[in-house]
Amino acid sequence: MHRTFRIALSLLAGLAGLSASGLVSSASANEAQCKFGGGFQVISRERTSAAGNDIIARAVPANAAGPCIFSKRSGDIEISTADEADTVLGLAGTHLVMDRGTGPSRVLVIYDLTVRKVALSLPYDDQVPVRIASSGVTLWAVTGPASAANCPKFKEYAANGLGAALAVETRIAFPDLARTQSGKPKCIAQQ
Repeated sequence: MHRTFRIALSLLAGLAGLSASGLVSSASANEAQCKFGGGFQVISRERTSAAGNDIIARAVPANAAGPCIFSKRSGDIEISTADEADTVLGLAGTHLVMDRGTGPSRVLVIYDLTVRKVALSLPYDDQVPVRIASSGVTLWAVTGPASAANCPKFKEYAANGLGAALAVETRIAFPDLARTQSGKPKCIAQQ
């Protein structure tokens, strides 16, 4: 009878997504994700109690990155704090590209791993995928507020309690972060 109870308990825990010790067994909930480049290994994992990722980076010799396990070590660079809803989008050399935010007003953050600080933060349209290459990043950057005169959905956004902004396709070149814009602006919803 005791063995049957343990089997039933294990089955129920498995169906509920729990291990026998009560921890979440879903690999995706705490599974680390790794990016390698520019002499760095960036390790991130989804937070369980808040939006965004826990993100650390460590210097590694070329082609010698360690296992993809999220565990802080002496000398690691802690990139995201609990107050920031950051998610890793990619790594281009020594530039870590992240999304910051939880609503329709998002910020693209470029973190320079060599100097250990944010090099650029820029509001952008997260509905259009960010293209990341070793030479730079292409995104739809917010250029300023929109009005009823230049935004066909201005009244619709306002009726839903949102503001409106103009965004234009923008290329940010590495390493100097020079910006070039192309095409016509479009109107997007903002909080």
